[in-house]
Amino acid sequence: MEGLIVYVHSLATGVLIGKIVLLSFIVAPILARNLERESFGKVVRHLFPAYYALGMGAAMTGLTSVVALGIITALGRTVSGTFDNLNVRVQGPGSLETRVAPQGTVKP
Repeated sequence: MEGLIVYVHSLATGVLIGKIVLLSFIVAPILARNLERESFGKVVRHLFPAYYALGMGAAMTGLTSVVALGIITALGRTVSGTFDNLNVRVQGPGSLETRVAPQGTVKP
């Protein structure tokens, strides 16, 4: 699962960078050379909503994948402590160990 999320994050990053490079260095120069100013403006007006929608989608996908990776990483760590004679230890997803300490003892 973690590998899939890393792949999706890498894909979102690649789309963001790729769309900027494609528009800035390939599409815009070709259109500017081959179209008149008015025609260029019409094409760009139709192109930009899709361009920004793709960017927002890729950015949201990237943000979601980073948050998911953070949650997975946090769940994979071991957390332990004692709370009022109850010793709780969480290690990874799905494992929870609890023990009641004898009265008057303190567990680290």
